[in-house]
Amino acid sequence: MIRLLLLSLLSIATLRAAQKSTDPEVPLMAWFASHRLLGLRSAVHDLHASNKAVIDGLLANPGSLGWRVSTELAEWSAQEIKMAPVIAKQEQDRNKGITAAQMFGRSERQVARSQGERARRRPSRGNPDPRGH
Repeated sequence: MIRLLLLSLLSIATLRAAQKSTDPEVPLMAWFASHRLLGLRSAVHDLHASNKAVIDGLLANPGSLGWRVSTELAEWSAQEIKMAPVIAKQEQDRNKGITAAQMFGRSERQVARSQGERARRRPSRGNPDPRGH
């Protein structure tokens, strides 16, 4: 996890350096860095949110990044904006404390009933012999 976070930070740093470079191969290297960064978005938590200012700055002033990088970053930002309500709802559901039983389609009532049935089937701890001996 730490390696992935470090790789994402290095990709962002590469894009920021490429923005100011005059080397003719920069657009290709920057595209490689942005492509690698987009590959990490599902592995690094809040990757776009934590780098939003940098990404917006790169989009506002691309410099030597090239059209591939600008396109990838713009599409990524648009996807994040579109998915923001969905992600917020998922966070709310996670914070509500949905039980495992609810995730598998069982109500709290069904769970309580099955737990009660299991307790009745178990012999009492004091005398495991049902004949009372």
